[in-house]
Amino acid sequence: VQEAGGTVTTMQGGAWQPIQTDLVCSNGLLHQAILDRIW
Repeated sequence: VQEAGGTVTTMQGGAWQPIQTDLVCSNGLLHQAILDRIW
């Protein structure tokens, strides 16, 4: 996703690591809006 210009974070907006189970992916442009909707 990141190689294609997208964004991957935890549900709280932090850096995502493969060991974590919560994940949000977006095209990058809408990422903050998606996180705002979740919380």
